[in-house]
Amino acid sequence: MQEHLDRLATLIGQGEGTISLLIRYEDQKGEETTRVVNPIILGHTSRDRLAMIAWCHERDHLRTFFIESILNVDPCEYRPVEVGRIVRAVLANKTWQRFRPLP
Repeated sequence: MQEHLDRLATLIGQGEGTISLLIRYEDQKGEETTRVVNPIILGHTSRDRLAMIAWCHERDHLRTFFIESILNVDPCEYRPVEVGRIVRAVLANKTWQRFRPLP
């Protein structure tokens, strides 16, 4: 898990909010899934789970990805989502208002 956290932090820092990532993770059903995402922030959920909030291109919305479920992460060539859509989605969701960013 620490390996993925370090890699995500480095990639997000390099991309300054515009990087696209291809992540492979295990969903809540235990199935492996691959997604293209634009990471927004790393932090802790209200239940103190380490997570990444990212725009998911498959779902066309913000999603929370738990770090312990991420199996692989790589940068990819994909057009980042427009910032206004991200802001509107964050403001509409009270769950993310309790998210505590990593320092």
